[in-house]
Amino acid sequence: MFYIYGDYYLLTAGHLLSIENFKKGLVLNLTGFTNINLKGTLCTTYLDSSSNNGKIDVSVLKLSNEIKQFLLINKQKALIPSATWVNHQLMNKPDYIISGFPLTNLKKGLKKKLVKPQSLLTFPFHPKYYNKWGFNYESHLLIRISKKGVKFGGVKETYLSSLTGMSGSGLWFVPDWNTNFHKRKLTRYKLIGVLIEDYMDKGFVASVRIDLFFYLIKHKLGKPNLPYPVIDYSKYFTKVYQQTLI
Repeated sequence: MFYIYGDYYLLTAGHLLSIENFKKGLVLNLTGFTNINLKGTLCTTYLDSSSNNGKIDVSVLKLSNEIKQFLLINKQKALIPSATWVNHQLMNKPDYIISGFPLTNLKKGLKKKLVKPQSLLTFPFHPKYYNKWGFNYESHLLIRISKKGVKFGGVKETYLSSLTGMSGSGLWFVPDWNTNFHKRKLTRYKLIGVLIEDYMDKGFVASVRIDLFFYLIKHKLGKPNLPYPVIDYSKYFTKVYQQTLI
């Protein structure tokens, strides 16, 4: 969730928050609060689960004024644009973190379901391989992943769970993670993308650049003064759907 120029925005994968799902009713679960029925203006590349907009799998929900006031009163924290790195150029370093809640880590307790997060520190997938799998380096970021590796914070190599269910989670760049960790320096996390699909069998996981989400906020959801993205991404949004629920 972002707070941008006086408004709250939810950013996620399009197949998770389609127009169809939005109309059916979804809730926002915030720690310490009861569930909040999602309302506002949705801008997405997914009309329903059968939509096919290439690999531009993007949804941005501008939360309603009612929800905004509730979040402000309760001092709800959110990311701001400076917490991102737009137009990020990949570096061949193990400074990329994906973190989320895969379905394979879902366990049933006595009274409720328990979800264990999974975080992985890894290298980027070289851009020269993007075209082979139908991706464009200008709009996507691919991160290396394999069925066997070391989980974030661990030391031993182990078989990794399927990443199914982690769509909509963030892809983060942590400059000089290894150096800062060993010197116990403060690390700086920068959000650079949103995960959309698991290609573990091919050795990578795909994300859409954060720039494309900002493009929708700037051109479709009322923030024309947002200084980025600097690239014109209009060619990627051949199909964009919008719905408002108040």
